[in-house]
Amino acid sequence: MSRLYYLGKVENEIFALDPNEKRFVRLVLKDDQDEEIGLFSGIEAIEMASSEPPDPARPELSEALAINQEGGKIRARRVKKILGDLFAPDNFPPLWLPGPSVKYASMTGDSPSVALIRLGKEQALLRDPRSNEVQFGFPWKGGFHAFPLSPKYQELLAQEVRDTVTSKKGIKGLLDMVPGALVLAFSPPRDGYCKKIVVSILPKL
Repeated sequence: MSRLYYLGKVENEIFALDPNEKRFVRLVLKDDQDEEIGLFSGIEAIEMASSEPPDPARPELSEALAINQEGGKIRARRVKKILGDLFAPDNFPPLWLPGPSVKYASMTGDSPSVALIRLGKEQALLRDPRSNEVQFGFPWKGGFHAFPLSPKYQELLAQEVRDTVTSKKGIKGLLDMVPGALVLAFSPPRDGYCKKIVVSILPKL
């Protein structure tokens, strides 16, 4: 069994931290499990193995028979300490490749599909008028980027975010925390493209 720390879920994919190898893992289970798992909770992946053939858009992808959630106290301090060394460099675009989405055929698996984005004081929750999706925005490398939130947050904020929210108080009121980091990832390919999506909004690390 492989011990991991839970970071979020999008559709049938679990996103986790491997504390031994200090890397991010994308995990698909043979049979999906719907149980609620808390952020930073310890989980054990049963019979985990790298996905074959490798997905060029998701090189971290693995498969497992099932997961077991560990009981006891969540070791948030240890998880935060490990994550503190995994922030994406700010001299590259978010997720290393430019644009809000990337053509699947152009992806080679040479760059990660999961990134930890350090947030500063300037943040925004906004609604994309074209897709009607709620997005999280932040400045990066001289520009402002905004990416759609995962379905969990879309459901949570669907009725709450009508106009752009930029105040610390307003964002904290909607999310019940002051965001300190984002887990950003490429989606599986759809219509030939992989979108950048916010998997999880994390507190300050």
